[in-house]
Amino acid sequence: MQFCSFYLHIMSETNTQKRFPWLDIVKMFAMICVIAGHVGGLFVNGIPGRLFGLIVAFNMPLFVLLSGYSALKGLLKISSYESLLDYLDKILYRICIPTVCFSAFCQAIQGMLFARKLWFIFAIVCLGYWIYEKHYLHIFNSRVWNLLIRSVAIVFLLISSNWLREFWFLSTLIEIQSLSAVLFWVSYYCFKDNVNKLPVLSVLIWIVPYFLFGSWTFEMAVYFSVGLLCCRFSILERLKDLSFWKSISMFVVGVLLCRYFTIDYGFYKWGLHDLIDTMSLIYVYPLRIIIAVLMSVSIISWIQKLSKEYNWFSRMGAQTMAFYMIHSTIIDFFVKPHLYFEDAHAYMWIVALLCTALLTAVSYAIILLLQGSRLTRCILLGDWK
Repeated sequence: MQFCSFYLHIMSETNTQKRFPWLDIVKMFAMICVIAGHVGGLFVNGIPGRLFGLIVAFNMPLFVLLSGYSALKGLLKISSYESLLDYLDKILYRICIPTVCFSAFCQAIQGMLFARKLWFIFAIVCLGYWIYEKHYLHIFNSRVWNLLIRSVAIVFLLISSNWLREFWFLSTLIEIQSLSAVLFWVSYYCFKDNVNKLPVLSVLIWIVPYFLFGSWTFEMAVYFSVGLLCCRFSILERLKDLSFWKSISMFVVGVLLCRYFTIDYGFYKWGLHDLIDTMSLIYVYPLRIIIAVLMSVSIISWIQKLSKEYNWFSRMGAQTMAFYMIHSTIIDFFVKPHLYFEDAHAYMWIVALLCTALLTAVSYAIILLLQGSRLTRCILLGDWK
């Protein structure tokens, strides 16, 4: 009874938030695809790799596109150094803290944490001081000192989240969002206008990661830029008017292009640097972008037509980051070492679907249990409320 009442409290609390139902439903749909893809790793010769090649073609790009779409409003509020720090604070709460804590947990399981103990100790001390000073102490009356302390804490935690890297997607998202915030701040400082400069900023957010970060961040940055432009020009809202058959056709075109041109050259194994080294494959990069956008637009269009109000599936979609970390941890450390399927019988499709459903349910149950206290909710969801 206590668990049920807590569940209803969480549901009613989430329902009061002003969120778009279709946005969270799309995120949860993409997360189920991620879980299914990770479950596929349990089958050596089972579930055909072709199917998961199709999933990889759109699921992470779809997440990042929606992240860019959701981030624009906050980025446009950056008009001073203090507002830049406020934006980075939100990134720390929502993404960086869970990434650092879960990465440390996973590396402790692997016995790797001792090798990085200095980074881990500094990250925890810096995190503890940042939270405590921000909410309780305020011991520095000097505005300059406060800005300096906040800056050092933020920079160190951002570095730590990358160094204690266990969940590549979250670290990539931190890099893209942090870079975007800095570029928006510099642009506002120079021009006092980021709305009209958005197309230029979007190109910079796409190009700069090529020189600063790894190939995965560069690959995902283009979708973040597309999401910013979609928000600025209200493109995604118009997709509900796209006819069902047009969206089906776009999705089929994306599937066929992936199936015959890019499915063997996914970004996990073939980054842009690898494609450049093999110049005959350079066409794969623009094709991957076109395929991801076509399939993502189709999925968003379908879900917008179906989602009329916030429901239980939408509420799950508001917690996809926690789903991502929990199910990955379960699979990597508690399932793979003990469960591996060697055969490729037809019934393995059913087994994979059942495993995906079970893993989704278990992950959600853990999320509900860990939301019971402020500390675990902060570690899990980056929510300090």
